[in-house]
Amino acid sequence: MLKLFVWAENALYNLRNDLKGVTSMEYGIIAATTVVVVGGVVAGLGSPLSTIWQHVSTALTTAAG
Repeated sequence: MLKLFVWAENALYNLRNDLKGVTSMEYGIIAATTVVVVGGVVAGLGSPLSTIWQHVSTALTTAAG
């Protein structure tokens, strides 16, 4: 019985002091935040960029014709 208690205590100690999972979670949070920010920027620039490319296309068509 004492061996089981000591084993359980060691297992809990090792689980508490294992920092490998924390690093993975931090990288996951950083990646998710990056995706959300980049997606927001791209969505925000979509319409203005479309307008700019339309003006460029019109200018090139006029210059070529």
